[in-house]
Amino acid sequence: GAETSQIIEVYINTIKVLREMDPSGELLQVVTQPVRNYLKGRSDTIRCIITSLTDEENGGELYDELRRQDAKPLEEAQLDEEDEEEPPTFDWEPPPSILKRRGVITGQVGRVTSSSRRAGDILSMLVGIYGSKDLFVNEYRIMLADKLLGNTDFNTDKEVHNLELLKLRFGEASMRQCEVMIKDIDDSKR
Repeated sequence: GAETSQIIEVYINTIKVLREMDPSGELLQVVTQPVRNYLKGRSDTIRCIITSLTDEENGGELYDELRRQDAKPLEEAQLDEEDEEEPPTFDWEPPPSILKRRGVITGQVGRVTSSSRRAGDILSMLVGIYGSKDLFVNEYRIMLADKLLGNTDFNTDKEVHNLELLKLRFGEASMRQCEVMIKDIDDSKR
């Protein structure tokens, strides 16, 4: 079978293509749901995502995603339209079909701009597979501990840089333990 990192790479590329094809995100939800379920069932998915976020040599798309200047904290990124906290109303109507909005049914084919376009970035969609950033923070903490314990020269510059970027996305409070671990290593250097 395929490695988890390869499946994640295909998933990311699928997200990009489907966003171009259907800005509303409807196709994206339908097509990627089986992949999301499959990734959630694999035991090494979170570890692969964290490795891709923090590994300069092999990180690829996710490494670049973490370093984007316009990236929002995960709390602000829209994970799923159903996550919006609006009370249900009885006058709800389903959105028009993709074909109708694109003009295929009416004969007026053209690019559609939709207000329901998904605003979530790739990282928020990957975290959305599990519904909680806590699993990712815990996995990063474990991986950081292993790196720091194997670090014989006490150089933590790379880990500090990654931690600062992760704090921007996952929140400062959730990364507090990791910050303490790096500080302890820096203090041990003296």
